[in-house]
Amino acid sequence: MLQELAQEVENTARKVMEEIHTAMPGTIVSFSPGSGMAVVQPTGKFTSASGRRMNYPAISDVPLSIPICQSAGAGIAYPVKGGDSCIIIVSEIELDEWRSGAEADGSLHFDLSSAMAVPGLLVGGGELMQKACAEDAVVMAAGTTEVKVSEDELTAKLGETEIKVTEEEITVVMEDTKLTISKEEIMAALKDTMVKVTEEEINIVLKDAELIASEESILVTMGDTECKVSKEEVAIRGDLKVDGDISYTGALTGG
Repeated sequence: MLQELAQEVENTARKVMEEIHTAMPGTIVSFSPGSGMAVVQPTGKFTSASGRRMNYPAISDVPLSIPICQSAGAGIAYPVKGGDSCIIIVSEIELDEWRSGAEADGSLHFDLSSAMAVPGLLVGGGELMQKACAEDAVVMAAGTTEVKVSEDELTAKLGETEIKVTEEEITVVMEDTKLTISKEEIMAALKDTMVKVTEEEINIVLKDAELIASEESILVTMGDTECKVSKEEVAIRGDLKVDGDISYTGALTGG
């Protein structure tokens, strides 16, 4: 008799526990960005009163947890699509009062009608997560566009274009064009053309031609020809061809 009573108590407790829902994995069926509500499908089955194993029904009007501060209008938003995995959290209390301010009777504890969902439950790993863990970085990606933030640098990629920011310099690469900005210099390169600017001088290279300008002088070279202009003199190495008159003051020498 005592054993039968203990079994009955156990069965009753088990039945009550089976009706208490806490958290479970699920799938987003659909999501309305305007209302912030989703339809979610819990994973798994439950046992009906008749002992039949049945799939959980889809749950409608499920609010999603997204890292957005609505009062400040700030946050991070990302696409939520049907088929995405999520974790379904079932509230201890009814959500009516939280949703609309309507007073709830409090009779539904841990009921599926009071479900909330957090999208992004991982099924296996993924390239994005592997990169974030391997590089100790926050990685945000959408298609071929990627932003990576680590302790030492920030990198943004869009197709063939990349921007890299460190404490020492900023680098922009766009196919054959590269721009580097640091505390000491600015350098831009486009195939055979290069411009370098420092506090002391400006250097321009265009294939076989080069110009270096500083506070003391300007030097231009092209092949074997060189022209240097300073406050004291103008020096030319190579042939000089003049069409027109020449006026000068001082000595004119040639070699």
